[in-house]
Amino acid sequence: RRTREPRAPHTPPGVRRAPPSTPPLLHPLGSPGGAMASVLRAAAAAGDLHQCRRAAQPRRAAARGSAKSAKVAVRLCDYTAGAIRVAAERAAALDEEALEAEVQEELDRTHELVRVNFTGSGASLGHTVQLEMKACYADGELKNQPVPGLTADISLDLQEGNPFPLNIFTEQIVEQGMGQMESKTFGVTFPSDWKSERLQNVGVLFTVMIKEIAEKRALPPRSEEERDTIRAEIEGRHAELAARETAKQLDLAIRESLLQNCAVDTQKTVESVSWAKFGEASTKDYAYNMILEEIGAREGLSSVDEVKKLLRDEAEVTWL
Repeated sequence: RRTREPRAPHTPPGVRRAPPSTPPLLHPLGSPGGAMASVLRAAAAAGDLHQCRRAAQPRRAAARGSAKSAKVAVRLCDYTAGAIRVAAERAAALDEEALEAEVQEELDRTHELVRVNFTGSGASLGHTVQLEMKACYADGELKNQPVPGLTADISLDLQEGNPFPLNIFTEQIVEQGMGQMESKTFGVTFPSDWKSERLQNVGVLFTVMIKEIAEKRALPPRSEEERDTIRAEIEGRHAELAARETAKQLDLAIRESLLQNCAVDTQKTVESVSWAKFGEASTKDYAYNMILEEIGAREGLSSVDEVKKLLRDEAEVTWL
């Protein structure tokens, strides 16, 4: 008796069956795609996304055929109980004078800016806009060249009576009802008595982009009795920022130590994706990611941040 092979389930006409899922090439330790994503991003930076896609396909096929093909050999150095010895610099604390200035500024604040989300019309009189401003010469020998000193991010209150050239900005923004992330270019000719001689009678093309639209809302007056509370809030905010910057500097020092004392077999990977144009920095980034993944796997940690914290806690640090 002949034995029939089981038939695939019937698929109704017009319905496409989903392809079988493909297991991921690497199991990342926090960031999407893990270290191999860094390899592909390096290729993308080289300018050929089509090559990225083509080169990724055979790697996925190899991963399905053999799990060993996706494994990069990593030999870890000792990273616990002070085995990593590094020197790092603590982020500077806010000095007393700067702290007092911030406290006083907060006490003197009469309003706050509240972001406006539009469904229809854009900015209008009474709004405050955060602008990205660029300027180039409109004509002459320097036509289309940037005007020194006129590239900046500014905050502009859209109101009657703004001084030149901000009054032109106001007119153009309100007339067009410009929205967030919208840009506009318009010409301005500086008057003959303008305070900067190099701009007198000069035509300039301004390009402005609205990064944010907000409206001012009045704040209740602050009293001197609140000074200590405000001071503590500002100190806490700056302490958190300083702690983050200190951790960042320490992470960099530990990274260098790991790269010097651990061994990662990057050669095969670099050769197999030569189209990525690996440089020294890209190779180091790849090796560092592999080291973090290996430590995470050994310690049972699920994110890069957890691994970095472990390394900071275990390192012996000399603070500069």
